Amino acid sequence: MDEQSKSQSPGERDDHSDGTMSRAERRRRAAESGGDTPTQAADGVDDQRVGQGDEPRRSQGGQTSTASRTGDARSDRSAKRSSGFQRYADAKELAEAGYAPQEGFPGVDEILSGVDTGTGGDAATPEQARREVNSIIVVIAVFMIVGALLNATSLKRTADNYQLGWKRDVGRAVADPLDDVSSKLGLNKPRDELAEAIHGPPPSEDLCSVAIEPGPDDDTPEPRIAEISSEDPLRVMYAGDSIMEGLAPVLDADLKDSGLVTSAQSTKQGSQLSSPAQLNWCDEVEKTFVAFEPDAVVVELGAGDFFPSMVDGEILEPGIDGWEEWMTGLVDGFVRKLSETGAQIYWLSVPLLKDDKDGVGRDTFDRVLETVADDWPNLHYVDIAGVIGGDGTTYSPTIRQADGQLVEVRTADGIHLAPAGNALVADLVTEVLAQQWPQLSPAGS
Repeated sequence: MDEQSKSQSPGERDDHSDGTMSRAERRRRAAESGGDTPTQAADGVDDQRVGQGDEPRRSQGGQTSTASRTGDARSDRSAKRSSGFQRYADAKELAEAGYAPQEGFPGVDEILSGVDTGTGGDAATPEQARREVNSIIVVIAVFMIVGALLNATSLKRTADNYQLGWKRDVGRAVADPLDDVSSKLGLNKPRDELAEAIHGPPPSEDLCSVAIEPGPDDDTPEPRIAEISSEDPLRVMYAGDSIMEGLAPVLDADLKDSGLVTSAQSTKQGSQLSSPAQLNWCDEVEKTFVAFEPDAVVVELGAGDFFPSMVDGEILEPGIDGWEEWMTGLVDGFVRKLSETGAQIYWLSVPLLKDDKDGVGRDTFDRVLETVADDWPNLHYVDIAGVIGGDGTTYSPTIRQADGQLVEVRTADGIHLAPAGNALVADLVTEVLAQQWPQLSPAGS
């Protein structure tokens, strides 16, 4: 046995000779001896960090000096305090070793339940967590209610645009009370004023007026047939819904090949004669058409009017008694307004829709257009069914050309025209206009 071993006390030899004393036991003993905190004592025994390029300082006996171990351990302790996982593991070991904290140090339960604040802070109780969640829900609900009140007018308009059914009923049940409260409190004014400043006045809620007698009256201007030239080209206005939005660019390109056409466009997706929610067409004539002074107006409208509508407390739709007479009055009112410009009007038939059973909507609206055209000499009904295929009662997305090739003329939604369909209809309309203005025909240019 060497001299160093002889100088050790029996207790010290028992503690260190086998090197198996647990880390937690060493911490407990260090704490009981009045030294550093349990974590600090254990860190000083277990961990020694040496800086890059440095050698650990050693005592004369060849052992690492106490000062070196203490300095390195303190550095390690600082890093460990930033780790919540390490704090949890240390506290668990202390608990297993039966550690009793000295006065001024946190207990094991505090460490285990604390968050990583450097002092083992307090964790929120379940009741506190519930209160915080409830507070967040209340704040969100208040914001949603205030937002709904500020936007009540728009919500009501959206509900009105739904087709008749449960969705519209539920939407109106929610939007109508909100709109009433918003109007009484004046909460709808800021948004309405901002919208009017950006987009102009909202559309009128009134439909086109229905005359007592159809057809022109004494105040209706005499329709004109414009004389056109390159210096004074034909002024064409395209008007309608989303079907016209697809057709207008193709038709315009065909007509302008003659060099004798200038044009303007007024279209609105989802617009109807039976509802001014998207666009009031009689108001639009005053705002747009009159200023342009069209010689010819090409119209594609009516598909959106196939949906059921509430009229004087009754639900009307194509095929139900009263719808055809009601729609005839609306179309006559729109033609009357258009005729104030003195223009020739070319109204295209609505293409057969995929969801229009047996073509009832299309056929009924066609009868309306034919009836009104009989009363207005400047209204020309243009049936496009022949060029996009189908037998008039059966929807067909394709047609077979003369060379036997199938061509897609309708889009997948069963409503709009595919590019080939737009091209065929544009050719037809160009031919119809060329009957009045032969210079527009490719052969006459």
